[in-house]
Amino acid sequence: MSLRLIVLGGNYKGQVGVEDATTQYERSKPMNPREKELQASLQVPFPINVSTFGNATIKKVVTKSYSTFIVTTDHKVFCCGDNLFYQLGLVGAKRTPQTKYNRVTSLDHVNVTDVACGFHFTLFLSLNGDVYGCGDNSFGQLGMENEKAGAVAIPTLIKDLENVVITKISAGEQFSAFLTSDSTILTCGANDKRQLGHSRIDNVFTPTLIDSKFNKNVVDVMCGNTHLSFLTREGDVFFFGENQCGQFGVADHADDEPQPIKLKLQDKLVHRLLSNFQHTHVITSDHSVYACGRAIEGQLSTPTIHNHAEMIDKAVLPNGWQSALQFDDIYQGPYNTAVVGKDNELYMCGMNYYHQMPIIKQQQKSTEPEFVLVPKGRAFLDSTMMKGCTLRVAMGESHTILYYTSDKLNVVLTHFFNHMQKISQFADVVIKCHEENEGEPATKRRRMN
Repeated sequence: MSLRLIVLGGNYKGQVGVEDATTQYERSKPMNPREKELQASLQVPFPINVSTFGNATIKKVVTKSYSTFIVTTDHKVFCCGDNLFYQLGLVGAKRTPQTKYNRVTSLDHVNVTDVACGFHFTLFLSLNGDVYGCGDNSFGQLGMENEKAGAVAIPTLIKDLENVVITKISAGEQFSAFLTSDSTILTCGANDKRQLGHSRIDNVFTPTLIDSKFNKNVVDVMCGNTHLSFLTREGDVFFFGENQCGQFGVADHADDEPQPIKLKLQDKLVHRLLSNFQHTHVITSDHSVYACGRAIEGQLSTPTIHNHAEMIDKAVLPNGWQSALQFDDIYQGPYNTAVVGKDNELYMCGMNYYHQMPIIKQQQKSTEPEFVLVPKGRAFLDSTMMKGCTLRVAMGESHTILYYTSDKLNVVLTHFFNHMQKISQFADVVIKCHEENEGEPATKRRRMN
């Protein structure tokens, strides 16, 4: 059985999992990191097969900066990319980019349901509500007070969370947040912008309840780079931390405010919250979409690309999509936004410097939602095959992962990949996932002529 992905964009640190993509471009002169990333990027989408066992399919893909994690339906984890602080959690792996998808065998005994990636650290949530962490803990972001000195190489249980059931994890640049089964939030890590929601401003090395009267009433929590946002049962959104790009929807908030700032939305109730970098999207109960914050890469799909401290009504959505929007159809990356339609049409806007958007016009950024070439759904598959099939998107700083979830995934993907192999600009890449501490796997690569 294989896990099938469509990957594109930057691969400088192996984050898309195409092992030899970084060697396909000639490098005849010294280059800075941005030039290297561009040279190593995949300029056309690549289909990839990641070998696994049994009949598991993809449950979720999580990306952050220069790494990618796959969670399967049988609760296993695969990963690739940057491993400078052992944030991939691979047994015996060096602190160098891991350019092949590897199974995180140290978590085989854990039924993993979700992953959250910070800057050089990773959190794993289990089915029973336990949390494991690995990578950098310099600021306490792993919630392990006894590991202050450096990196945690193998996913380790966060013992201070053993007595609570965690239902949601989120990771910021250097801090973490945990939502419990009784609707409270615990945070740990860097607190220089008061992003932890605590009255003090020093780093916190153990998960600690936020200072808020809204505890016991929270339904979702998200970490941005240096801010924390949460959604209450009443449909209100609140923020702690830095508001440098206007991601709180207000322009006059000071970063050292000890009290949460409420998002002002003209009495509309928020149904879904996205705020994982320096911009915010919310979907209200009447299916309206609002956005604010960082916009200089075009990720808010606004006519101007300056940051927006006010909420922008119906940003990102192409014309005519408002009434058809489903609540889980918007995806947010650091510099890009993606919208998936009811027939799996995919639109994206934002940065395209590393070819992370397979759009017709290959400009470096796009402030308007561009129709994406791959995959369009009915152009590649018969409409009857698409029923029950859902396109999902995950975006890092310079790369994009496209994948499907479906009750009949094998049939859908067989048709989809058979069609892709007939198109000359696509390569058929098959990567065998190898076991940790074993010999190098055989890797098969065939280019289409």
